[in-house]
Amino acid sequence: MHRPTDVIGAWLFAVTMVLTIAALTRRLFGEAMNTPPDQRGQWHHDRGDRDTQALSWLSRPGSSDHR
Repeated sequence: MHRPTDVIGAWLFAVTMVLTIAALTRRLFGEAMNTPPDQRGQWHHDRGDRDTQALSWLSRPGSSDHR
């Protein structure tokens, strides 16, 4: 039987790795596809912002612009 702290640590590690790999591939493929510079630097900005954007978008179902 695993200790709860081991299980939590493993989940946190897995989630962190998935998010890191997703961010890196998004950045690499974004640069490879020659996205405009203003969009290329945006991935880092909206990564920490995504939760608040999603929450504000969910709380206002009628509006299409979330910023």
